[in-house]
Amino acid sequence: MKKVMLVIALSMAALLAWAQNENRGLLFQLGLGASFPSYPSDLGTVLDEVAALPGVTRVQIDLDVELGIPIVQQSYLMLGVNGCGDRLQDSAGDWMQLNMYLYSVGIRYYVEVSGLYGEVDIGGSNAVLDSSVGSTISNTTQFSWGGVIGYDFFPRHRGLSLALEGRYNAYNIDGTLVPTFAAVLDLLYK
Repeated sequence: MKKVMLVIALSMAALLAWAQNENRGLLFQLGLGASFPSYPSDLGTVLDEVAALPGVTRVQIDLDVELGIPIVQQSYLMLGVNGCGDRLQDSAGDWMQLNMYLYSVGIRYYVEVSGLYGEVDIGGSNAVLDSSVGSTISNTTQFSWGGVIGYDFFPRHRGLSLALEGRYNAYNIDGTLVPTFAAVLDLLYK
């Protein structure tokens, strides 16, 4: 076991040393934005009707955390977790929340050194339904995918930056696709 841990530690150190070359470094990204899921008709109708009730508020957000490993000057291998949260809460404090997650690996390509980029992701997704009554329901992980068009506002390839993204994820929840669009503001360090 110690040998395995040593090999993993040395591999990670070599990866970090290789990734922090003079042109590109590792990319860390945290994002928050508005999410717009398109549920199957029955579920979408129920959620919309509940949200229309007096005293009920609905919040739909998108969160993402990603790590990018530079491949070439304009591309990164991306490892990420993207989450879509849809919460309904009434004035008495009772709530229900549906969270969908995409655990992915992908490729990000910058048209120039910075600026406009595109990303394609594949991975597994699952959903968790939680409520104030204490019940939690989750499904098994299913194959899913996503795509991003973004703009990185920092004109250089290293440093702190903000990016604006349009994100599409196709969450596969027990064999039913839930397409979700999101507008996300990201904080990047590259």
